[in-house]
Amino acid sequence: MTDQIWKPTIIAARDARVTIRQLNHWTVAGYVHPTTATGQGHGGRRLRWSVGDIDRAELLGVFSRTLVHRELLSALAKAAEDGTNLVQHDGDYTVAVTWGTPGT
Repeated sequence: MTDQIWKPTIIAARDARVTIRQLNHWTVAGYVHPTTATGQGHGGRRLRWSVGDIDRAELLGVFSRTLVHRELLSALAKAAEDGTNLVQHDGDYTVAVTWGTPGT
């Protein structure tokens, strides 16, 4: 078994392409679950991030950037009217929105 690699919040934020504030907010909201270590840090705790934690935070960042896109509502409306899927690109990731009747 290999040892887990843990990173501090400042490095995790950089690797996930999000802000430290976003990571702290998502942690408090329960969207991400880093390991808590004793010592100095946000709210009197220091967080440690695994590669998996950072990957999840990066995906949340992609969703966050994509969903606040200025033209998103207009693009969704057009795709719904045209009966097509909506695809938004963000760096290495693509977010696709599809819809239809459940069970079809």
